Parts: sequence; C-alpha cells; structure tokens
Amino acid sequence: MAVHASVSKDALYRRYESRADLLLAALTVPVASLDFEHHASLRELLTAVALQTLAEWSEPEGTIAFRLLVEATANPEIRDIYYDKLQGPHTRNWLSWIEEAIARGVLTGIEPRAFLDALLGGLMMRVMTTPPERRRHMAAHSETYVRELIDLLLTGAGYRFDARS
Repeated sequence: MAVHASVSKDALYRRYESRADLLLAALTVPVASLDFEHHASLRELLTAVALQTLAEWSEPEGTIAFRLLVEATANPEIRDIYYDKLQGPHTRNWLSWIEEAIARGVLTGIEPRAFLDALLGGLMMRVMTTPPERRRHMAAHSETYVRELIDLLLTGAGYRFDARS
C-alpha cells in the first residue's frame, strides 16, 4: 500500500494509530445505497447489486475479503474489524432490503438470512471456481448467470414475476 501511495512505510504507519486502523482504512468499501422506490422491482435491485458485488470480487484485490474471513478465525483484531466494520454494514444493508420486501409482501415464507446466504454464496462460489486470470472476463459476462441465480431464489421465495414489485 505504501508503494501504491508513493510514501514510505513509516509515513503510512504514522498516519494510523494501529495496523488495524490502517487495514480498516484500506479495505472499507461504501455500502450500496439503493432505494426500493427508485427501482421498478426487487428483482432489478438485487440484480444491480449482485452484478456490482460480483464485479468487485472479481478484481485482483477482490478476494482480500475472503482471505480476511479466513484470517479472522485466528486473529481477534481482524475478526472485530471484519465483522463490525467491513462485512457487517454490507450484510445489514442487504438484509434490510430483504426484510423490507417481506414486510411489503413481495417475498413470503422465507428466512431473510437464508435467502442472503444463498445469494452471496452463489456469487462467492462463482468467483472462487473461476481461475484468477479469467475473473474479469467472467464478471463482464455474468449478467445471465446473476439473473438466473436471482430468479431461482426469488421463485423459491414466492416472488410474483408478473407484479412490478
């Protein structure tokens, strides 16, 4: 990171109180902000965010989140950052969309976390089973895959495709 910023390691470490603060600053990604009222359907909302997520995870640095997840099991400092500051806000955001869809009757008879796990798990496996040198290409040509994954999950969640919700 110091090389990328064209500064010395010492200058970089002086800016942050701890390595954890440096890690948090380097890896924080803004939480997607999408509003149901501005989208024609839940299907379109989920498709847009899933395509964005898949594209981000397909970048060379995109798998850092996966490596942090593994490292978090052995390092409490990383665990706290990962769950509280990095992954937590994104998970809460996705869950709020699913819970809002349930409250509006757009999805029925599902557990929000199971739906989210199935969606993100499908995206994660797509990245993990694609060789690194092919990930950008895969992400650029994944709209059909993402739509089929979302349609599969929405069908199981009682979504009415004929309704504009």
